[in-house]
Amino acid sequence: MMSIRPCHCDRYVPERAYRPSRDCNKCWLYAHDPALRRAWGGDPAACVPLRTAGPDTPAAELADFLAQGPADGLPDGWKLWPAAREAHRLLTAQFLAAMPAYPAGRFRGRGAVICGGGAYEACAYVCCRMLRHVGWGHPIQVWHRGAEEPVSARVRGLPGVEVIDIEAHPARAGRRLMGGWESKSFAVLNAPFEEVLFLDADCYPVFNPDECFEPANNPHGIVTWPDVSSGDGAVHWDTYGVAPDGEPGLNGGHYVFTKRRAWPVLQLAAHYDNHSDFYYWRSWLGVEVGAFGDQEQIRVALRQLGTPSHRYAARPLKCDDGAYLQPGPHGRPLFVHRFANKFAEPGKFAQNPHWHPGRFPMEATAWQYFLDWMAAPVYDAAFPDDVPGLFTAAECAMWLETCAGRDVLELGRFSGRSTVVSAQSGRRVVSLDLRSDADADFWLQRYGLRHKVWLRVGYFADLIPTSGGPFSACLIDGGHDFQPVATDIAGVVPHLAPGAVIGFHDYEDSNFPGVKAAVDAAAESRGWTLANRADHLAVFLTPSAKVKR
Repeated sequence: MMSIRPCHCDRYVPERAYRPSRDCNKCWLYAHDPALRRAWGGDPAACVPLRTAGPDTPAAELADFLAQGPADGLPDGWKLWPAAREAHRLLTAQFLAAMPAYPAGRFRGRGAVICGGGAYEACAYVCCRMLRHVGWGHPIQVWHRGAEEPVSARVRGLPGVEVIDIEAHPARAGRRLMGGWESKSFAVLNAPFEEVLFLDADCYPVFNPDECFEPANNPHGIVTWPDVSSGDGAVHWDTYGVAPDGEPGLNGGHYVFTKRRAWPVLQLAAHYDNHSDFYYWRSWLGVEVGAFGDQEQIRVALRQLGTPSHRYAARPLKCDDGAYLQPGPHGRPLFVHRFANKFAEPGKFAQNPHWHPGRFPMEATAWQYFLDWMAAPVYDAAFPDDVPGLFTAAECAMWLETCAGRDVLELGRFSGRSTVVSAQSGRRVVSLDLRSDADADFWLQRYGLRHKVWLRVGYFADLIPTSGGPFSACLIDGGHDFQPVATDIAGVVPHLAPGAVIGFHDYEDSNFPGVKAAVDAAAESRGWTLANRADHLAVFLTPSAKVKR
């Protein structure tokens, strides 16, 4: 017997802040903290246990269970239950019987649809720029998943580019699941265009894709592109009750759709995406249920509905250096799909971007746009949240004001959030840290500030005497115990200008009591006075210093 909870929230993300406009205040997912539930207006006693099901649950009952929301309460291995397979076949049959008809008159014109934001924003920016570079004259839409995939002014400011928030879209309420892969079919179905060029954010054209819409090059209203041979077996066909297609695998980084003709395929693939907790296996190894991901749902839908589509080749022209090269009409190279060697800031993906000149068409042009994205100054509402680091917004604001016009020495930078703040208002900055300067180097370039900062790697005691003091401002954020902080203070003081200000992070933080103890001892012995506080950042005035407010 299954117990039914009164509500569910399919947008839950662990440790994410609650928002009344997005989340259900009675959801069991938040019930583990009764104090939070009461603060949000929910009664902890009103929560019933998570609904459950087992391998003996009848398929029809399990189908009803799965239709209500994500399969949160099912045990590991539930996908292999015979009842789970039968339940999903029932759900598919019900969907096909009630599939919405093509909405005549709703869609018009031609446009490009790109899914990406957050870690994929640089890719999306390059894709938009490359589309315009090769002559694409139609609208471009970039679809992203709200705060999970933010899109900054770098993309929003591109001419002819519209940014769409999937989480704010009216159709979002009708979707059971929405991840990055699931968002593709949603974006294509809900984009206003009749003729759609869909591109993954990490894919871009090297000549104008308009040719793919010409009848001679698109006889069925659907063009797909092939995968390498390892993708051929990425579908467990028996899951869907469909005979294998016997065709090369499908690569989902690029599609051309005429919606009137592709409508049933898009609808059925979206249904499978909406049950991705069953149909996505997400591994090339051991595909026992469903398929690898979103691209296979299109492949299955084409096969299940018997819908013809067109390809320009049986295999990609090349798969090397973390990218596919895909052909257009007549075999001419059309798309570079950077499935691994993606454009992004360091650390966003397992492989950092590498330029392989001569391996792919227009590599230098694409890199030019990536460098534009990386180095163009950006001062928008994204800062400081887009730069990794532990400085809060209040701490950033106070340190920004403190550093105005000063020569700044920084001991400890992590990924560079405080460094960016210092450089925004300071005259010059010398930043010291034992860890690599790669992250800070990137973010300083993103904000157009790299020229103001000397990034040095090594031990503070070794670097401070040769860093070009005296300094009128200093931030100490290295060690977090009494002795390292006291040592850093003793090493810095001889290199401070008269009237310098000195800031300490993690001051009065209960996790690091040694910081406050060392700072207070130094302040008492050296005649410093506390000038300003913001969260755990404390700024002291050395003798003869003037308060900057």
